[in-house]
Amino acid sequence: MTILFDIFLILHFIGLASLLGGFMTQMHGMRTGHAAVNAAMLHGALTMAVSGIVLFVLGAVTGHIAGGLAITKYVIKTVVLLIAFGLILRYRREKSAPTGAFAAIGALTLLDVVIAVAMP
Repeated sequence: MTILFDIFLILHFIGLASLLGGFMTQMHGMRTGHAAVNAAMLHGALTMAVSGIVLFVLGAVTGHIAGGLAITKYVIKTVVLLIAFGLILRYRREKSAPTGAFAAIGALTLLDVVIAVAMP
């Protein structure tokens, strides 16, 4: 079970790298108003969502996730990621995303990382 958990944790990190990397490659377009949601962002968010759900289930089954605070952390992370994913889905077919929406995707991604690291 530990190996399975580690595999999905690695997939979760790969999804994060893809989402954040895709965002970073498009940041230059924020100044000109041409920041576009790219495929790396879409696939990264999807990978994070699926692997995160699997990690939560595996953690609950093995007893690594016990108690209200740990569950609250995962619920907050899921909501933050789903909001970012919704923005990605909304603007993925557009030539460019509004600067505020694009910045929100990056901020929500970083917030997800901060919650993962800072919350017990």
